[in-house]
Amino acid sequence: MTQIRKGFSLIELIIVITVIVILSASIFVYIGAYKKINLDAGASKLASDIRYAQNLAMSTSSWCGISFEVSPQNVYSIYTTTGTIDSLMTDPSDFSRDFTVNTFSKFGISISSVSISGGKKIEFNPMGQPYADKTGSILTTDSAITLTLSSSSKVIRITPNTGQVTVQ
Repeated sequence: MTQIRKGFSLIELIIVITVIVILSASIFVYIGAYKKINLDAGASKLASDIRYAQNLAMSTSSWCGISFEVSPQNVYSIYTTTGTIDSLMTDPSDFSRDFTVNTFSKFGISISSVSISGGKKIEFNPMGQPYADKTGSILTTDSAITLTLSSSSKVIRITPNTGQVTVQ
């Protein structure tokens, strides 16, 4: 009569543990890459929306701007302005909503700082030049918006005079 083996040999146990460790490590790497993708996507979206406000100002020959609210709100909005009244734009992807983006709820990222001379908004004249305010003066220093996710961050810079937007 043959005996039925019960249990695992030491080699089988080591192989199973090795497979579990390899799978765990790959999942950890995947999660880290996923967070970086969210930060990159949020920074790209913000840079595109700043360019959108600038192009809208030039194409409509009006003043358009973008205002920022840092953490914990983590919101930015695109608007048109007369200098005294700011009117929120309609979101071109959903005409039933105002053009307001919550970076935390959409991407899980925070607007950690906004460095704009004169406040927390940039307005573009009909020529596309960035101003701190329609009634103020043209921007003379680089403006920066910093987005963070965990320990990673991205900085969106707006160049004075030209309004060029870059992501770093």
